[in-house]
Amino acid sequence: MALRAVAGTAAPLLGEPLPVELMNTVWADRDGLHDELRDAAGLAAWLQAVAGRFAAGAEGGGPGLAVALPGGRPGRELAGQFRELRDGLRGLAAAVTADPRARAAGTGTPDVAAAVRAVNAACARAPL
Repeated sequence: MALRAVAGTAAPLLGEPLPVELMNTVWADRDGLHDELRDAAGLAAWLQAVAGRFAAGAEGGGPGLAVALPGGRPGRELAGQFRELRDGLRGLAAAVTADPRARAAGTGTPDVAAAVRAVNAACARAPL
């Protein structure tokens, strides 16, 4: 599939499950390393681009984006929490696929135990 930007996000959206799309919010190309979740505005753009997938009935009847984002707008703290979750997911994916590249695991989660803690912390914060 071709990379594409949607609804203001620069992150590639490939129609993958949302956890994979989240892992793809950091990517490299000829222009360098990019991180769509570097700030709250980037998180807001990415969430807006995938908002339809949070709707009731999508991917198992999710709670809706309004529930996922109390107050309606992500802040700096929430962007950091999404980065931690993304890096944890990338760390687990790198471990499962035995990918030795440091960038594959993400910058914030260097080992499997730390990756599991990051994912568990995100699950504990989830509304449902």
